[in-house]
Amino acid sequence: MIKFSNLAFCLALFVVLLSLAPHPSPNHDSSKLIVSPSEGSLKLSKTIPLRQLAVAKDYEEFLNLIKDEKSVILSDFFLSVPDILDKLPRNRYFIKFNLCEGLPKILTVSFSAFSSTEQVFNLRGVVDKCQNTLVIVKVRFEGAVYQQELSSDQRFEVFSFDLNRTEKTSCFEILLNQEKYLDVCLNEIKTKPTVVLASPAEADFLKANLKFKLNFAKPGDKLDIEKFQRIIALNLPAAALPRHLEDFENFLKKGKEIVFIGGNRSFSEGQYSGSKLENLLPVTSEEQKSEAERAKMAVMLLIDKSGSMKQGNRLSRVVEAIKLFISRFKEEDYLGLIGFDTTAFIVFPLTQVSNQNRESLITRLRNLRSWGGTDPLMALIHAKSQLENQKNASVKHIIVLTDGEFKGDTVSLINMTKLVADSGISLSGILIGDEDSQVLREMVKIGGGNFYFSVTPDSVPEIFLRDVFVRRPKEESKTERIIKPKIVDPTLEKFVSFPKLEKINLTRLKKGSVCHILDELSGRPILSSWEILGGKVWAFSADITGIWSQNFVKWVLFKDFLQEVLGFEKSIGKLEFNQFDRFLKYMLISEPSQEPLFDQQPEGASLKILRNEQDFLTGLIVFNKPGDYSFTNQREEIINISISEKFFSENQELRQNILFISFLEDFYGYQEFEPPKQDTEATVAINYKWVLLSIVIWIVGLVLREFYGL
Repeated sequence: MIKFSNLAFCLALFVVLLSLAPHPSPNHDSSKLIVSPSEGSLKLSKTIPLRQLAVAKDYEEFLNLIKDEKSVILSDFFLSVPDILDKLPRNRYFIKFNLCEGLPKILTVSFSAFSSTEQVFNLRGVVDKCQNTLVIVKVRFEGAVYQQELSSDQRFEVFSFDLNRTEKTSCFEILLNQEKYLDVCLNEIKTKPTVVLASPAEADFLKANLKFKLNFAKPGDKLDIEKFQRIIALNLPAAALPRHLEDFENFLKKGKEIVFIGGNRSFSEGQYSGSKLENLLPVTSEEQKSEAERAKMAVMLLIDKSGSMKQGNRLSRVVEAIKLFISRFKEEDYLGLIGFDTTAFIVFPLTQVSNQNRESLITRLRNLRSWGGTDPLMALIHAKSQLENQKNASVKHIIVLTDGEFKGDTVSLINMTKLVADSGISLSGILIGDEDSQVLREMVKIGGGNFYFSVTPDSVPEIFLRDVFVRRPKEESKTERIIKPKIVDPTLEKFVSFPKLEKINLTRLKKGSVCHILDELSGRPILSSWEILGGKVWAFSADITGIWSQNFVKWVLFKDFLQEVLGFEKSIGKLEFNQFDRFLKYMLISEPSQEPLFDQQPEGASLKILRNEQDFLTGLIVFNKPGDYSFTNQREEIINISISEKFFSENQELRQNILFISFLEDFYGYQEFEPPKQDTEATVAINYKWVLLSIVIWIVGLVLREFYGL
């Protein structure tokens, strides 16, 4: 027979064990999850584990709930309220999903507003393929049909079409898997196009660095003076312009403008003094002081032309970089170039550079051909010999450019580098591509120069110029002083931070001309203008390609100055239509005072301006209802867009608008929510109430056994 006292002891032991049982730690996440009222958001909320949810009955309640900084947003972000952007709070957390069900959709379409100078029209967009592996995008444009298949494994894919435009008004229609998505018509924007007269090398520099939409012509080309409103003559000698003198005069008689820009081949350096061309200018050129006593520099370029330089057209791109370098190399300094593969090939020997021989040196570059292995030893020997024989240069320097490790006798190469250094010749190295070269690094260390690495050859011109600039003879500073520009035209107050210049062309103002910017120390004009023959001529005596103007080219307002003062053509910007959020977005790189791209908005659309940390002015034109919309610029109609009812239907799919989420992250500071990690490890939590109860039961068991024998 089981005694009651034994049962009491067992029960007491069980209660003790229960009080000591391990319990999982509680989740202390107390933030509310706010669900927006769309059908899509409600579907998303059912895909997550049950937690503290607050489902908003409408968007007004949704906006009130997310005012709490601790709230976390769960939304498809296909928002139904047109002005919700104005009311969304900043810096909120949201839950991001990559789930998707339903048919493919085009999220955005981007296109450029075009002017009369643009014949190629680019149309691109982003497709959310969802779970489909093949999507077909078709575009109907000016009677032609273009098609692109998107078949990768990526959920989001970009389509892009380059369309040749022939009409002043061009309409396009986009279809996704045969379903029509959008109809848009664009009209030409009336602009005042500019043509830039420049040498091929300097034209390449502007194309690579400014990203402006520019029209270029070479000296001697026939100019269509009816087509352009402004001519810019960029650092050209008088000898290159006599054929254009009649064009210039006729151009001015039509009330148009010409801008002459300085440099090492312009104004006094370009023999403008006493020429017929100078009669058009608001300044006269002064003869530059002789630099015969200036300390000279001699530079030898050793360029890898081995077979590996064919990869990615590296050699041809390096050749283009050398062309630009030669065009900007300081006059009267010495330059030589040797190519190397398994042996050495002298492209041109060490030569004193002048405005008369630059083009001939550039022409010889065509003799570089990619072939063979990579051994610079013989090239280094030739370079050493030529530099040692040049007695007029006080600074001698070698630059070696290659795309990988050397294959020849590297021991002899290192020993020859030591002899080069002992001769007072410095050595720098440039490595392009994705391979390293320990031998080149060792050569640079011995040669006392700089080691540069670049994935592509695009930055080579800047590297050449920077490396040569830091090694120029220090004596040069005795004869060349810094130019300190001063703004004297009150309309140019925006550019009051104009940086110091290394050098300008020496000029004097003519009677009747106006000075806008001058050198504060010498009083010489930097920017001047006057009206002549019914038009206007500007003279800018500084350089814009970095020969004398390293600080100017790097100035934060450099591009603004070229556009707003010197008259380089402005870019209109990118337009982007977003399907689900029904807004037309445009972006311009601009100052805060930049005027909006479009005039007053049509009824049914509203404009919002946003800005991010890169100082991009972004306008959002939000459509409030379906209909046909027309937008104008300076009262000229430039875009017509048709918005159908389907863009205003509520999203009911299991899908988030990923692109709009990115927009909220960039402009509103939204961050993806990372829930606290659940502590899955069991912890022992002693419950003292259960311990007390077990003691009471144990005492009852003792009483039953001792006094009652139970």
